[in-house]
Amino acid sequence: MSDGEGNLGWRAGLPADLQGNETFSQFKTVGDFAKHHLEVADTNNKSGEKIKDLEGKLGKAVFVPENNATEEDRAKFFKAIGRPDKAEDYAFDKIEGLEGQEQLEAWFRGVAFQHGLTKAQAAALHKDYAGAYAEAMKQAEAKRVQAIQDGVASLKKEWGDKATENEALVKKATDWIEKTIPGFKMQMDKTGYGNDTMLCKAFLEIGKAMADDKFVPGKPPGGGPKQKADGTLSYPSMQE
Repeated sequence: MSDGEGNLGWRAGLPADLQGNETFSQFKTVGDFAKHHLEVADTNNKSGEKIKDLEGKLGKAVFVPENNATEEDRAKFFKAIGRPDKAEDYAFDKIEGLEGQEQLEAWFRGVAFQHGLTKAQAAALHKDYAGAYAEAMKQAEAKRVQAIQDGVASLKKEWGDKATENEALVKKATDWIEKTIPGFKMQMDKTGYGNDTMLCKAFLEIGKAMADDKFVPGKPPGGGPKQKADGTLSYPSMQE
């Protein structure tokens, strides 16, 4: 049957209320309509499979918590992306030349856990941060040592021909303090204050006073102390 003007063709077999529907007018034969139907059905089947596959993936999806999310929701999210169960589970490489590594690692573990970092992320950040921190400390120490060396050189230049004599007087003063306060010289060397310009000048004055037999650290009740031959002090109250 043809579908000429005024002739419904194959649509004449459809119910009266469907014969004039424009949806069917695009198909010239029943076969054309049947092929189209099969194509749509096949597409729907594939779409259905895709939808099921998508639903399966959504079931395993991890969603970023909203700003008002609870701590429980955040903890679930962090665990899902790989955060360890506790901060102590993080492991870090040792950084050569870095002092206080244990304290830094303890601090970094807490920060990494708080922000939900994975073990790999925390290890990588710690390595970069600790390495940069160690380098910064190394440079700061180098500057400090250089400053001390420059200060000593400047002091020796200022003292001129009396440099050797003044150094001996400084040593005399620090040796006396060491006898009074054991460990004093070691602490001065450790901190670098032993070569501090102002302190060296102060020790020089103390050394001069001791050399001139005028050094009196204080005058407690009962009279001032007397310096004995070994450099220690004898207070009158100790002899009563």
